[in-house]
Formats: sequence, structure tokens, C-alpha cells
Amino acid sequence: GALDPIVRYDLQAQMRELFAQLGKTVVLVTHDVAEAAYLADSLVLMRAGRVVQQGSARDLLEQPADAFVQRFLTAQRSIGDAA
Repeated sequence: GALDPIVRYDLQAQMRELFAQLGKTVVLVTHDVAEAAYLADSLVLMRAGRVVQQGSARDLLEQPADAFVQRFLTAQRSIGDAA
């Protein structure tokens, strides 16, 4: 969120490295799908306090459990959307 893109990019790389070094399960809560896919081996998508789907980012993208999962994963704007 509030970090500039360069700092956020570098911090995500550091976090990914730290998670790998720790060899522990880490729970990270984010609404940023790209960040979740970059940092996690397994994603858990929740709605109204309930698990809607769990799996790898690829699993969720290729086989969304329902319309909510599909919409959540594709509702991310890119710089190309502004043109």
C-alpha cells in the first residue's frame, strides 16, 4: 500500500528471501494478488470470514472455485488500463 513502488518491490524480495531462510510457515494477509503470488507457496482466499479456495496461485487462476475467486484475481488494474 503506502510504500512507493521501488521500496515495495525491494521489500518484497527481502521478505521472500527471509521466508525461505526461516523455513517456517508464515501467514501474510494482503489484498494484493500479485504480492501474494510472489511471496506464497499456497494462497487462501477468504470471503466473509470463510475460506473460498486454497491452493497455489496457478491453481486459483486456472481453476477458480467460483465467480468471486475469478473476479478477485482479475480485478487488478495495470498501467495499461489508464491508456
